[in-house]
Amino acid sequence: MKSLQSPENEALKHDDELDLIGVLDVLVEYRSAILKICLTCAALATAFAFLFPPRYQADISVQVEDGNGMAAAQSLLGDVSSLFNYNSPTSAEQQIMASRLVVTSVVDELHSYITVHPSRFPLIGDFVARVSDTAMRPGIFGIGGWAWGAEHADIIQFDVPTRVEGDRFSLTVLSTGRYSLSGRILENPFVGRVGRVEVIQTSHGPMTLFVRSFNAAPGTKFELSRKSRLGTITEMQSRLDVKEKIKSSGVLIATLRGTDPVMIRDQMQAVGRYYLKQNIERKVADAAQSLAFLDAQVPVLKKQLEDAEVRYTLLRNKRGPSI
Repeated sequence: MKSLQSPENEALKHDDELDLIGVLDVLVEYRSAILKICLTCAALATAFAFLFPPRYQADISVQVEDGNGMAAAQSLLGDVSSLFNYNSPTSAEQQIMASRLVVTSVVDELHSYITVHPSRFPLIGDFVARVSDTAMRPGIFGIGGWAWGAEHADIIQFDVPTRVEGDRFSLTVLSTGRYSLSGRILENPFVGRVGRVEVIQTSHGPMTLFVRSFNAAPGTKFELSRKSRLGTITEMQSRLDVKEKIKSSGVLIATLRGTDPVMIRDQMQAVGRYYLKQNIERKVADAAQSLAFLDAQVPVLKKQLEDAEVRYTLLRNKRGPSI
């Protein structure tokens, strides 16, 4: 017995089937538009990859050993030994590494609240600088002051009034070891000398600037600013990520991200250095405390020993030499 299908069912069946020829016709008809869209997306992706500054990551790992003096801690000498071999739990060490004590020391050592970077030509300046490892002639045909290579300014001190923290200043390299500083609160550009502490009087109060060195040709411009010290510490704490990658492994991984690879490398190394320093200082303090405790217990133990010897002598004299 043959089944009968209505024309409506046959039409639905044909509609559900994939019409490859129709799809190919559409692709051929709109091939130019599809090609333009693909090329546009590829160009945008390339521009994003090369023109926008990349983000870098630096990390260190620290192993936290567990203390094992629980059994010995039941005696006096065991308590003292546990102080010498004391190790904080991993969670505590994690908090210490990311603490304000460690981060503040790093910020003060590296002067992280001072930001200085070469002035780059819009869009392509950063890309050109990433592929060049030497200082180049600034600007375009000597005009503009833009840096194109590995130009660098070493600023040791830059103190400004609180009201102008975060303002941008323009620092221009001059010949014969001089520089020019201009900004919103400066009526006229200030000319200073490299290697000397300069005090600049402004309507908002005095500023102090110490430029140790330049690696740039005369005419190169730098953008200079001074951020709040407290704000810089808080910002670095928010970027510093300390985690135990594998639970109960006792290994901490500290990670720092940023757009300046040299800065985050130096900051990460300083974090590890100051963490180890405070860890050693804490253990030294624990050792000193345990030694002081021992010194205080020596007379007591000596007195107890002498009293025991006296009682033993009296008992032996009373009961005879058989004891």
